Amino acid sequence: MRFLLLVAATMFLMSDTAKAHKDRAQWGKSVVTASNSVTVAFAGGDKVTFQATNRVTLETTTVRIASIIVQVGLTITQIPQDVCAKLRDVRFETARLVWNGSYATAAEANYYWVDFDVGPVINRSNRRFLFVGMHQEP
Repeated sequence: MRFLLLVAATMFLMSDTAKAHKDRAQWGKSVVTASNSVTVAFAGGDKVTFQATNRVTLETTTVRIASIIVQVGLTITQIPQDVCAKLRDVRFETARLVWNGSYATAAEANYYWVDFDVGPVINRSNRRFLFVGMHQEP
């Protein structure tokens, strides 16, 4: 009986200290197009640049992505070209930066990623996640 009370008390105390984890997310605040690239800027100076093989506009639906460059704080990460070649019909205006919610900014976080919608506008539920960075814990 004492053992059960000890286990119950331990579980009660542990449940009080356990906290739910939630990632933070930030939608792009501006989308800038150049002749063959699209840059999505986030608050705090973070940004992601999609470089295309052809001329790009926000209305273009046949964009082939040649490379993706993600800048979070002082860290610049380039996504491998073989990964980018698989991306079609990227909806640039849906890009968002997501990071570990235990940290105030993505630059401080131990992981972050960029996600965005792909596919025809009719089928917007096709959300793909693209993991782009992980910091090492000291």
